[in-house]
Amino acid sequence: MNDPLPALPTSEPPAGGPWAAALSQLLAAGTDEAQLDALAGLLLALTEPGDLSGLLDAIERDPARGAALRARTGALLAAAYPAALLAETGLSTQRGFLAELGSRVSGQLVPRPRDGRHLAHRLLRLAPALGPDSPLRAATPAGRLRLLAAFLPPSGDRAWARLAEGFADAIRLLALRVESIGLAPEFRERGTGGNVTGSPFYRFGRASEALLAACAAGEGVDSAAAAWRDARAACGEEMGVVRRRLGERGIRVDIVFGMECVARALARMNLMVRLATARAPLERSELFFELLAQLAAAARDDHSVHDLLSRNLRLLHRRIVDRSGTVGEHYIAEGRREYGLIWLLAAGGGVVAALIALAKTGIHGLALPPFMMGLAYGLAYAAGFLLMQRFDLILATKQPAMTAATLAGAMREARGAGPEEVARLAARISSSQLAAAASNVLLVVIAAYGFEWVWSTLRGQPLLPVEAALEIYRKYSPLDSLTALYAAETGVILWLASLAGGWFDNWTALHEVPEGVAQRWGRFVGAARARRWAAGLRHGAGSFGTNLALGFMLGLAPEIGRFLGLPLDARHVTLSTGQLALAASALGYEWFLGGWFLRALAGIGTMFVLNLAVSFLLSLYTAARALDMPAGAVGAVLWQIARSAARHPLRFLLPLPRR
Repeated sequence: MNDPLPALPTSEPPAGGPWAAALSQLLAAGTDEAQLDALAGLLLALTEPGDLSGLLDAIERDPARGAALRARTGALLAAAYPAALLAETGLSTQRGFLAELGSRVSGQLVPRPRDGRHLAHRLLRLAPALGPDSPLRAATPAGRLRLLAAFLPPSGDRAWARLAEGFADAIRLLALRVESIGLAPEFRERGTGGNVTGSPFYRFGRASEALLAACAAGEGVDSAAAAWRDARAACGEEMGVVRRRLGERGIRVDIVFGMECVARALARMNLMVRLATARAPLERSELFFELLAQLAAAARDDHSVHDLLSRNLRLLHRRIVDRSGTVGEHYIAEGRREYGLIWLLAAGGGVVAALIALAKTGIHGLALPPFMMGLAYGLAYAAGFLLMQRFDLILATKQPAMTAATLAGAMREARGAGPEEVARLAARISSSQLAAAASNVLLVVIAAYGFEWVWSTLRGQPLLPVEAALEIYRKYSPLDSLTALYAAETGVILWLASLAGGWFDNWTALHEVPEGVAQRWGRFVGAARARRWAAGLRHGAGSFGTNLALGFMLGLAPEIGRFLGLPLDARHVTLSTGQLALAASALGYEWFLGGWFLRALAGIGTMFVLNLAVSFLLSLYTAARALDMPAGAVGAVLWQIARSAARHPLRFLLPLPRR
């Protein structure tokens, strides 16, 4: 930290001057930090339209005070080295995403002292005065130009040589960052190819150094700047190629992290080059304040974990949402024929759900240790879900995560247009969802009663003991258990499983797993079969990952809850309906059980609403975020859908005729 500067002599402004106290406090500041705090307070006090003019008039009327202010600012800038501020602030210094994430998390957990010599830390003190809603940003360009003239040292001051040196070094550092990332193997193999010297990133480094040489010599600046802009545009085009191929071959977060660094570095350099080559004073002052505001915002976000995650995971999330939306289209009926097909496929899903309920009943009787019990349940669930996938059967509760992405995509495309098409899609989603759920529940009940009849006929006793049947009635009652909470948690599990499936789909594409299966497994299972398996994995990896994740999350959630002492459990509407049907059939003529059946049935209704609503809303929210849709736009469309449902409820219950 610099040694405290002595207070400089001042002369008082005219009596009654409104800015006298603030200017005196600024000049009396004994340290750089105190001076910046006083300056930030002074700038934030410019609340009225005429305040800036009044402040500048007060400074300009007193030449001694103005000279003192410029001398203090010059001493502050002469002791600074801005290269780190310009080349590092807002641009992650770590080599990879996980390293940067770990650095930010540890920085949040373990307090570290701030280096007051680093301009980024000093700029944080001025950040409130440079925000988008600050009075300074609302000032006129002429007013901001006068402000710079009042506070910055004159052109011959030694501070400018120091700033020019740091400015040039920052451009060199940024160019090296862009060049090193762009020439990395993972970028070159996804780009247009060719040798290193032909890469636009290599040419960009040479063009940056040529521009700095022209600026130092004072001649040929315009042609060097034009060549630099051409090289920058070529780098942007190359990054577009990398982005497209990344979407096709799978998202790798470290590459996205590098792309984000390159994009920010190019944008920063473009603003700096514009500032360095601008000639008009008003233009230079506007560019200076724009650069200062960007640096202040970047310094504020530099340690934010949320900012890092949102910027670097958005592309991965976007890919997951796009894949989910494509799958979701298959769950939406267009006309009565497809509506009938949903009933048929969901009926098959209900039969498999009854088999899962039957397997769960058998596992429960084994009295395994808690973890093994959860693992066995997870295997039963996953096997059943994979069986549904193999025969293209439908489980209603897995639809919302997919159809929500489809709806979000339609909402984005309908921006600025009428909401009628979105409302029609929402009606088709609703009717298809209700058809699948009704078919699931109806067939799981019929299948459960059929299994109980076969068992009791062959064994001469009910499938479930009376005590176990009574326990099922009790634990599904929303009045006597935490069924509502567990049903909402199951909605969260359904949403998380869809994200896990999307991640697995991306992982298989990124690592070219289907191609590896086709090439290397042929000698074991035959070339034709290996190609079929590879094609199935290429098109069904997301569903496979979703089913596997959902099965084990549903199976292990209760055991994890018991281990941690948390109210964590799963209440899946279709599987719970199957178990309730098994319990009712085991009780025979006592199935009503003095009204307990109605309580359990109310629990099934609660599960239906919360399973579907929670997973749908979470999926819609995340899809809207991934597609950069503002919350207000999503809320407005949902309100229009609700109004349409109130006016035409049958459209949301029965299939619409094909248009």
